[in-house]
Parts: sequence; C-alpha cells; structure tokens
Amino acid sequence: NFAEFMNQPKALLFNSGYQANLGIFNILSGKNSLIVSDKLCHASILAGIKLSHAKHSRFNNNDAAQAENILKRQIYDDALLVTEGVFSMEGKITPLPALTVLASQYKAKLIVDEAHSIGILGENGRGVCEHYNFPSQNITCTIAPLGKAFGSMGAVVLGNEDIIEALVQCAASYRYTTALPPALSFATLESLKILQKESWRRSELWSLISFFNKEAQARNLPLLCDDITPIKCFLVGDNLRALRFQKALLNQGFLVACIRPPTVPERTARLRISLNCFHREKDILHLLDILSELYELPEIA
Repeated sequence: NFAEFMNQPKALLFNSGYQANLGIFNILSGKNSLIVSDKLCHASILAGIKLSHAKHSRFNNNDAAQAENILKRQIYDDALLVTEGVFSMEGKITPLPALTVLASQYKAKLIVDEAHSIGILGENGRGVCEHYNFPSQNITCTIAPLGKAFGSMGAVVLGNEDIIEALVQCAASYRYTTALPPALSFATLESLKILQKESWRRSELWSLISFFNKEAQARNLPLLCDDITPIKCFLVGDNLRALRFQKALLNQGFLVACIRPPTVPERTARLRISLNCFHREKDILHLLDILSELYELPEIA
C-alpha cells in the first residue's frame, strides 16, 4: 500500500492536494504556533496556513540560513517548517538535508509537499527523501498529490498514527466532502504498481532531462534551473513576449505553458516545459532550436 511504499506508518487519501493542505495546518498548528515556509510554496499551502491562524514567516527559496534566522528568534509554543520536494515554477529541488537539521535543532515539525517529486526522484520514485538517501522518518508529514506522475486524482497524506487519526477526526476538508469514486482509488493503486515495476520510465526520463539541460546550456538559453527534474522553465520577462513565444511554439506543434503574474512575480513571465519519458531527443533539439531563434528576435516596445 501507499504507506508501505513511502516507508511511513499511516496514509490518508484526500480528494486533492489543495484539500489536504487546507486540513493539515489546522491539525498541526494553532494561534500559538509559528509556521516557517519557503516563499515558493504552493498557493494551497498558503491557504491552509492562513486558516490555521498561526504566525507565519517565509524564507527566500531554498535559503536554509534565512529559515534558521527566523526559527532561532521564535517565541511560540511550537514551530512548523514547510517546503516542497520540487518547486513547480522553477523545477528546483529543496535542500532537504539542511532543513532536516534545522527541524531537529529547533524542534520544528517538518512538512514536505511531494507533488512534483513523488514518482520522479529517488531510485524507486519515493521522492525527495530517497533522492537524498534520507530516512523518511525525518519528515513529520508528507503530502503526496496524485495528479502528476501518478496520472490519477487526489492526494495521500502520510505520517504517524496520531497525525492521521487527528486528520480523520478533525480535518474539515476530509470529513465534510464527498469521497473520490472507488475506481479512481483503484487506478491509483495500479499506477503505484506500474511505478514500482517499470523503473525504466524514470531512467529514460532522467536521461532526457540531462540531455535537455546540456543542449539548453549549449544554446545559452535562460533556463531557470538545471536540477534533475522534468520541470524546465525559461525566463522571458514580458507577458506579451511570453505569449508570442508560446504561440510560435504551438504553431510548430509544441504545447508549452506560458506562466504569468499573479502565478509568478511581475516581470518574470516564463515558458514552462514538462518532460516525460516518451519525449524524444530529436523533438527536444527542435524545440530548443526554435526557442533560440525566438530569443534572438528584438523585443517589441
């Protein structure tokens, strides 16, 4: 089952990652708690934190030193340290070892959202803990949304028996909503079997990611991050220019997301590419060649 796969004691299925994050922070914190989160954490995490009424401070993306400066000044009853395995608008991997040390040193609960890392990172696809060869017991609570690598729906929350029971009894976003259809749960379990048996998918994906990074760098393209993740983002800046790039790529048969404010900060519009194991090197080369030509065009005032 899912808990066994992730080396955690218990698991609970929510209808979505958003609903999972709405429920978790109310259970693990309160008005006398401090929540310290990465600035690039997903909007659903911020929504859950807001509902908890805890004091909330954010640190710059992957800046463990700044996170420590916040934690060392805390005067609250308890603290939560919150991050994501892979950040969705950059493709960066979180510095889990450093955050684990901080959580232990300042007695903070460590919460990790694995939406873009589960199924991808680690030899067996278990996510960011396996990527760093860290025991999953270092994580107080893991959120594993199922709509990415699993191709399903919902989100599994993993933790010890007390946390899972508290969610069952008290999380409104779990208790007061219609359950997912059983067929979707069955599909998720089938996806888990495929993920465990067909490791060639991850191996092929990692190979394509390395190839993509190398070829993008050879063309001096403004790739935001070259971590070994399938999320590849190119900074464009201007919204209209980014839309023009997207349209030009679509005309050549490439479906690429155009991410603009308020999803990302002003003047940081970007193209977001999601690689999968069925992409081909020749298509990657074609895509990057088109992008190189687009970036060489003068900006329209």
